Amino acid sequence: MSGVAEHVGRETAVGALGRSFRVGRWTRAIWAEFLAWAKPRIPDPLEVVARHLDKYPPALQEALVRHACDRACDYLGVGSPAVQQCLASLEGSVYLLYLLLKANHPEMTEDMALEIALEVGADRLKATFDAAAGKAPPEGNGHPAPAGR
Repeated sequence: MSGVAEHVGRETAVGALGRSFRVGRWTRAIWAEFLAWAKPRIPDPLEVVARHLDKYPPALQEALVRHACDRACDYLGVGSPAVQQCLASLEGSVYLLYLLLKANHPEMTEDMALEIALEVGADRLKATFDAAAGKAPPEGNGHPAPAGR
C-alpha cells in the first residue's frame, strides 16, 4: 500500500521547453473555469437545426427537431458527452493544461500551454491530466462511480 489516496488528484510535473512545469491539482474550481470556457464553444442544437431545417423533407424535420430538443435539455457538466468531446479536442486539452499550470506559473499563457502540449504529446498529457484528477473510487464503497471517469 503506497499510502497515497488515489482518488485525490495530485500536483505533478511535466518537462517541456527546456524546463519543468508544475501541474496543479484538477479541482472543482478548475472544472468550473473549464465549463465556463467550453459552454460558448458547444453549439446549441436548436440553433443548428433551425439554420438547416428547410434543407430536409418535412418527415425528417420532426425527428431532427425532437432530437435537437432532447440534446438541448442535456445537462452540461463534467460527464456530458459534449463537454468530454470538447475536452478531448486539442483546444480543450490546451485550455485545461493552461488552467492547471497558471497557479504555479503566473507567466503561463495559452500559447505556452499549446507549445507544452505539443512537445509532450497526447499520451503524456493524458497521464498528466489523470494524475491531476485522481482516480474515481471503485463502485461499491458506498458511492457510485462519477460519470465520465
